[in-house]
Amino acid sequence: MKCPICYRDLPDDAEKCTLCGFNQFHKEFLNRADYEKWMEDTVAPCKIVGQTLLRQLIDETKRETEALKNLGEALKRQNELKDEVIRLNRQILEMKKSQNGKETPVTTSSKTILYPEASHIICYDNWSQCEINNVKIDITGTTASVSFLLKKTFDYKGNNGLTNVGVGWQLKDEDGVIISSNKTWFEKMSIGDVVKHTIRFYNIDANKQYTLKFVNYS
Repeated sequence: MKCPICYRDLPDDAEKCTLCGFNQFHKEFLNRADYEKWMEDTVAPCKIVGQTLLRQLIDETKRETEALKNLGEALKRQNELKDEVIRLNRQILEMKKSQNGKETPVTTSSKTILYPEASHIICYDNWSQCEINNVKIDITGTTASVSFLLKKTFDYKGNNGLTNVGVGWQLKDEDGVIISSNKTWFEKMSIGDVVKHTIRFYNIDANKQYTLKFVNYS
């Protein structure tokens, strides 16, 4: 059956309309005059109210649809801006590489382990970046302790971003074979923040020469 107010399809045994709330479906009349009076006094006013509520519902649905459309466009634009920032930043990195030329390993106080004087690290597919400086190496017996300063230089969210920053490293022997590698990351760092970290390598042979390389974190 259909609701006489909002015309919603309902089960035949329904006691109340689930849309407009009308609840006088199963009335019986002894004559047509009583039926017409019921229609005039009860159904007609409910129809007016029901139609008003229906129009309000339609208007509200339209507003919500428009709001969702605007939100979708805003999110799309945000993603486009993020991609543009990443693209421009990659161009800047390429320019820096071409200006600075190829980095050459330099010897620190330790002649056993060589490392680039400065390393620029890209994290999480260019969501953040950092620089590695002040690398210090101390070898005791067969254990090498390497400390360095990590400075956050870029966040795709801007100056107020707190995207995690990470760095990986590799230690290669004289033949260029990676004999040790690992990575670590730091939380809630702002652009310009600096953190000190120490890593250790074991079974180092003081008569051999190794190369330490910092690598992008992903």
